[in-house]
Amino acid sequence: MVAVVAALTLSGCSVFGSEDDFSISDALEELPYAETDGLVTVEVADLDRATELADMESPEPGDSDAAGEWLRGFDGPVFVPFSSLLGVQYLVTGQGREQVGFDVTEVSAFAGVSDPERRFVVEELRDGAGLKDGLPERDGVRQTAEGEIGEFDAGSADSGDGPYVFVTALEEKNGRVAFANQAGLVRDWKDDDGERLSDHDALGAVAEALDDAESYAATLVAGDLTFAPSVAADPDVSRALECPISAEFDAVGVGQAFDGDSPRIFVSYHFTGESDDLEKQVKAAWSDAEVAQLSRPVSDLVDLKSVESDGDVVTAELAPVDDRADVVYRMLVARDVPLAHC
Repeated sequence: MVAVVAALTLSGCSVFGSEDDFSISDALEELPYAETDGLVTVEVADLDRATELADMESPEPGDSDAAGEWLRGFDGPVFVPFSSLLGVQYLVTGQGREQVGFDVTEVSAFAGVSDPERRFVVEELRDGAGLKDGLPERDGVRQTAEGEIGEFDAGSADSGDGPYVFVTALEEKNGRVAFANQAGLVRDWKDDDGERLSDHDALGAVAEALDDAESYAATLVAGDLTFAPSVAADPDVSRALECPISAEFDAVGVGQAFDGDSPRIFVSYHFTGESDDLEKQVKAAWSDAEVAQLSRPVSDLVDLKSVESDGDVVTAELAPVDDRADVVYRMLVARDVPLAHC
């Protein structure tokens, strides 16, 4: 069973986005505690920093052409794992602003967590952005439409007026807005109540390692990370695959970063037991392994730069061969060979 703990203590306004020093570890303090048997996925990004690295400017709210160009800028050497609750697909039409009062072009940083039962995201807004007046409210929590939280919003879906086709809970505090599929998650966040994801030892250790690598965005996963051979594109390849990491780890994170002008990807594993060859196993995963989903050697996709250990955490530094910074994120989503254990 995975214990997940999340939410940022905003009463003192802990460091999170670009106005201070962006911190994945602090972002975990924004996210609510949950306990689940399924995988827990955390997505976090400093959009201001990503925009700067992509040599772009943040689009003005309402500028559909600029918003589309801005989004396309995060699909190359700079990559951002956008949370599903951000409503990115509605950016260019301004529908997010119509429904709740702002859209992702007015977000400077975000942190989200999801598992089989919960979805929760906190968005740090730029100056002047905020929720619109007149949103429906129930039991002290605002929501995107009338009805029960989680209920299908037929009006929004039929009209295409906004990204939240299911009624979603939301609240605002200290320049940040939280969205969730459960009212209690938003209520606890606003009241600084409940446990935090930063209390999850494995995720906390991985976040610290990715902060040390100066990641501007990251995806972290905790739970049962056993390799599933069904991810292979070719069943014959699947049967022949060797799993290079035999030591068990209970959390892994993929951080996006830069070394000068060159994109770098950092992969941090939190191992649960002692072994004399953890670094050796991680090196094999990123130099000798076959990527099941693509039926290609991992060395065709990334160059291994280094592997370092710090306590229970082992971190690999990688350079994408073709400068596509999303390559390892795709492996993580598929739970492919280098990001799973036997």
